[in-house]
Amino acid sequence: MPRSLTGLDLASVLTSLVVLPAVAGAALLLRRPLDDLKGA
Repeated sequence: MPRSLTGLDLASVLTSLVVLPAVAGAALLLRRPLDDLKGA
């Protein structure tokens, strides 16, 4: 049981390390064209 929990924790940590920067990068890439459209 502890092994599956540590494996799950490791998977969630690795997923968050990959997903969070990807989401932040996508937000930054999407924000630039929106700012250009606004003229900011």
